[in-house]
Amino acid sequence: MTAEQHRTAEQHRSVDQNRSAEQHRSVDQHRSVDQHRTAEQHRSVGQERGERGTDVLIRKVDGHLAALRLGLRGADLELAERVGACLRVLVLDTAQASAADRARVRAAVHYFVLRREGRGKLVPVRSLAAAQHLVNRVVIQLGRPDLLVRSTSD
Repeated sequence: MTAEQHRTAEQHRSVDQNRSAEQHRSVDQHRSVDQHRTAEQHRSVGQERGERGTDVLIRKVDGHLAALRLGLRGADLELAERVGACLRVLVLDTAQASAADRARVRAAVHYFVLRREGRGKLVPVRSLAAAQHLVNRVVIQLGRPDLLVRSTSD
């Protein structure tokens, strides 16, 4: 191989290496854009799930209050309304909070909503006072003493 042929071969290799490097950069850029899009999609899906979870919990509270309004009167109904209002605020305020805080609020909502009927001595009725106590405990744990549900006698 002559010197001219060596130079030409080197130039071709150099051009091929530059093309290869450009192709790799292009692939990396596309991969980066795709990863960014995927991260954005995951964030938006997570927000949708969070919003759906929030809506579901608020609907549960509102539905339970509607049922209680049919059967309760006076101080019991007022207490139920105050507990429900507090739970609505907690659900909305913790929508973007940590998973542990959201779980506390979700548990309080379920405790309030799944107020079961008494079945003898084995399964007593959950009182509104018990729900109030649990909600107040969650309120304190979340550092929101301004949301404490007071009794009518307070």
